[in-house]
Amino acid sequence: MPTRHDAGLAPAIVESIAGLTAGSVATLVVHPLDIVKTRMQIHRSHGPTAQSLTTISVLRGLVASTPHPLAALYRGLTPNLLGNASSWASFFFFKARAESAIQALKRGGRARAAAEAAVPGSADDDDDDGNVTAAPPLTPQDYFVASGVAGLCTQVITNPIWVLKTRMLSSNRGAAGAYPSKWAGAAQLWQAEGWRGFYRGLGISLFGKRD
Repeated sequence: MPTRHDAGLAPAIVESIAGLTAGSVATLVVHPLDIVKTRMQIHRSHGPTAQSLTTISVLRGLVASTPHPLAALYRGLTPNLLGNASSWASFFFFKARAESAIQALKRGGRARAAAEAAVPGSADDDDDDGNVTAAPPLTPQDYFVASGVAGLCTQVITNPIWVLKTRMLSSNRGAAGAYPSKWAGAAQLWQAEGWRGFYRGLGISLFGKRD
């Protein structure tokens, strides 16, 4: 895959900016539904007559629980916005880097094979200078590996943000033990659980990563 430059920027930077923008817009639009999803995932019914949660009931409860309904619907927006934007940006950045690394490995392998055979590269393999250093095409397997590596790196980097986001979205601001803000939550998490608290759920997140 040939290297492209847009406005003087490397492809990895261009894709990172695109991912950052897409992640930010998507998060702003669907954040209230993310709160609903989180509340429904952690909800536990007690007894056969317990009322199950629905999307409407959760949204109604958020709006009715505070004199500032918009703030309630967008509680935890900052870590969610930061997490999604950085995740998309990081994913595309690492993916582009991984693809470049795979191409470099292929190019090096091709050059060594040509040197060992002591024959010049074929016309298909040569670049404009007549050597065998042209970027080889990536296969579907190469793209799969690059995406997997990018997803794993992104998850490791952003997991602390997702821990804070989930804990903020799972409770109302005035609830007992709720994090009043992301910075206060980070401080409480560090004091109570140390650095390990920021990486809770990382193992299952890595296992389920499929970007």
